[in-house]
Amino acid sequence: PSRCNPDNCDFIFAEGSPHISFANGKIEGCVDAFKFGERFGYQVFDTSWELNEENKYVWPTTESAIARAMAQSMVYGGICGAPYTVRSIKNGHQNVLEDTPIAGFMDKYFHYFGDHFPIYNLPSESNVKLLYVTESCLASAAHGFNLIRACSRELVTAGIPYTIVTKEDLQTLSEGQIVIVPELSYADEETMQLLKETGAR
Repeated sequence: PSRCNPDNCDFIFAEGSPHISFANGKIEGCVDAFKFGERFGYQVFDTSWELNEENKYVWPTTESAIARAMAQSMVYGGICGAPYTVRSIKNGHQNVLEDTPIAGFMDKYFHYFGDHFPIYNLPSESNVKLLYVTESCLASAAHGFNLIRACSRELVTAGIPYTIVTKEDLQTLSEGQIVIVPELSYADEETMQLLKETGAR
């Protein structure tokens, strides 16, 4: 069990997250993954792939797609990069970055990030808190995480800053802060009591 503790994790590849895009009136992406990384202290790398017209996953190659992914990583992760660009193209020693014209415009974004690094490496400040109930997500992973992701998608689309909190954080919240609770099916008594006390403040 100790190996599952986020404190033992240094970095995560957000492979299962959707590539950042705007679909059905919502912003899709892996902001929630970055938020979890910020809460638990590990670095997140966006390695999500695009879903093409044939419903197949492919690595992004257009400037707009890569720019969106790099901007998302800058804003929410404090890093700049596109890890899939160093994947092998299965043709000798070459990788994606060497075989496509994307190196030119990626260079532009890397320099921009370097020139403005201080503003991209700041902790989140928000009065909106999204509660992560460990028991609910572990007992029903798909349901629990899907609700967290759905809430994240709504908040990001609406342009509302937020941070992830756990029951351990509830006692430190200030008056006037908002706690969004996506799922309580498997919450323990301690969580319920802390929520009552938080609401009373």
